Amino acid sequence: SSDHPRHDWYVWRDSTPDESPPNNWQSYFGDKAWEYAEPPGKWYLHSFHRGQPDLNWDNSEVAQAIHEVMRFWLSRGVDGFRVDVLWLLGKDREFRDNPPNRNWHEGLPDWTRLQRVYSEDRAESHERARLLRAVVDEFSDRLMIGEVVLPPVRAVAYYGNDLDEAHFPHNFALTEIQEWSA
Repeated sequence: SSDHPRHDWYVWRDSTPDESPPNNWQSYFGDKAWEYAEPPGKWYLHSFHRGQPDLNWDNSEVAQAIHEVMRFWLSRGVDGFRVDVLWLLGKDREFRDNPPNRNWHEGLPDWTRLQRVYSEDRAESHERARLLRAVVDEFSDRLMIGEVVLPPVRAVAYYGNDLDEAHFPHNFALTEIQEWSA
């Protein structure tokens, strides 16, 4: 409901004039990254399954709540966090369409049809990584691992220019570089 106090904790957008989703972003499961909900008569963003709506990190209440939860667990002695999909925490604030991937061809995953220049790996992702790391750094001897599935040259940026983002950017893409064998 648009009246719920946490409605804006998620990413909602109106339809385009022809009643289509707000842009062409695709989920990692190959379908559109937008699901229409009635009510409130808007589309919500989901980078993965439609039952996993993306949090609206532009809402300061979201970051505050996440930081409180992190402090809760850190104060109870957890050694740190593995932050899932760290590179997806920032989105283009204008919600522009991603351009087509000219290198895409049959046999490649559907989610690679577009160059995800507006839906991921944005400067905002790095800002949010630094804020999460700052919370972890409030406690001694703790670790932040960030899942960053990008080409290695881009994934290493999630250490941060001042080593103030993930202690270790965990990159599953490295398993796809070559065929592994004994």
